[in-house]
Amino acid sequence: MPFPRPVGAERRQRAVSPVIGSILLVAIAVVLAALTFFIAGELADDTQPAPQASLDLQESEGSLGSELVLRGGEELGEGEGRVVVEGVADADVLQDETLTLDDPVAIHPVEEEVTVYWHSPGSDESYELASFDADPVPSRLRPDVGCSWVQNQTAGGTGPVTVDVVVDCDVATAGDVDVVAGGAVLGDVEGTQLDATDATITGDVDSGGDADLTNTTVVGDLNASTQVTGDTGSVVEGSVAGSSVDFTASDISGDIDSGSYVDLSDTTVGGTVEADGDVTIDTGTSVDRAVVTTGDVAVTSSSVGGDVYVDGSFSCSSSTIAGAGCGPYSPEDEDDYSLVPVDGPAASVVRG
Repeated sequence: MPFPRPVGAERRQRAVSPVIGSILLVAIAVVLAALTFFIAGELADDTQPAPQASLDLQESEGSLGSELVLRGGEELGEGEGRVVVEGVADADVLQDETLTLDDPVAIHPVEEEVTVYWHSPGSDESYELASFDADPVPSRLRPDVGCSWVQNQTAGGTGPVTVDVVVDCDVATAGDVDVVAGGAVLGDVEGTQLDATDATITGDVDSGGDADLTNTTVVGDLNASTQVTGDTGSVVEGSVAGSSVDFTASDISGDIDSGSYVDLSDTTVGGTVEADGDVTIDTGTSVDRAVVTTGDVAVTSSSVGGDVYVDGSFSCSSSTIAGAGCGPYSPEDEDDYSLVPVDGPAASVVRG
């Protein structure tokens, strides 16, 4: 026979269950809130703020491509964040170089828009730092290889190298440098000798021996210890210096400085021609400024914008010198060239 239960006991027992459930729900909510707060705090600690940097994109002076410039703010390329430059040949260019206020970084746009992103190392978040309209480099000059290729091909800068690809790096070696078959160097070239055919060099050239150009463009200056030759549409956008200089069907934007003779035919020179030997200016050649030499000068079917300063003989036919025809023109004494003002119409430099 069951014991009798107090009246109302069942009702009280049933009332306890909702109370316990409510307490459990509140406890679970508190635990979840605390856990969420903890996780959010941890994520906030791992996620670093994007760097504050004012960036600009400008054309490279005397070189192909563009330069990424830091106008103000934090340097890019070091630290915890990863900077990616989209729309250029090397999106990870700032993994190997640091962009500072005093040191722009050369880039080669391959798209009409260049965008700089910063990726947080502690999360999947990324931020756009800047975006620019760009002029893509010609497809034939889009880089194929970089500095590691140069180091490998030259055995660490000690041997010769043949460049028949587009190299996004300076090429400097103790051996000879051949740039051929549409090859290009997006930088400077330094070697014991240069032979370039159907090539492009966007920087300066410094050759310990000869420099021979055929249908080749050099965007910077070209200096050789011995002979410099160029033909078949070669272009030097800077100045040319060598022990002797011989150009045919070419274009030189700057000055020519030769330790011996200069021989020009069907060639345009935007500066002054100086030599310690004979100067021959032949058929279809134009020299914008002065011609100065300790040797002889012969001008045929050509023009010289400035005066001719000569220590030897002077001959002229079917040409103009300093705006006058050959007949009435009388050359100047070579010794008087040092007296010409730097910004005078006939000279670009003052000789000592």
